[in-house]
Amino acid sequence: MYKFAHKLLSEIMADMDAGNKIDASKLYTFNKLIPMFTKAKAYEDVVCKPEKPEQKGLSADVIAKIEQVSGKKYGDEKFGNARGVRNYFDSVVTAQATRILKLENPSEEEFRTILPEDLV
Repeated sequence: MYKFAHKLLSEIMADMDAGNKIDASKLYTFNKLIPMFTKAKAYEDVVCKPEKPEQKGLSADVIAKIEQVSGKKYGDEKFGNARGVRNYFDSVVTAQATRILKLENPSEEEFRTILPEDLV
């Protein structure tokens, strides 16, 4: 398809440069090919896209621990009480900081990671 479009465009450009009348069927065909290139390029971008790195977030065991500690299940009416969540998150961050203080050379990843043992 790319070779055909290149040849077609070359012929159109040659006619333009020579001052000849441009064949309408060539222009029509080329104009119909342009959207196909866009779709083909979008498909190639999706197919050739490198895999995303592993998504970070709460693992199933962390969610289970939060549900156990809070006594509420995801989807309960009062599951997202802001004050309770903020207070709980503060205690988790404090536990994480205490754990990190015990490490000799904590990595940047350690500062970004909340482990199940941080969930108090």
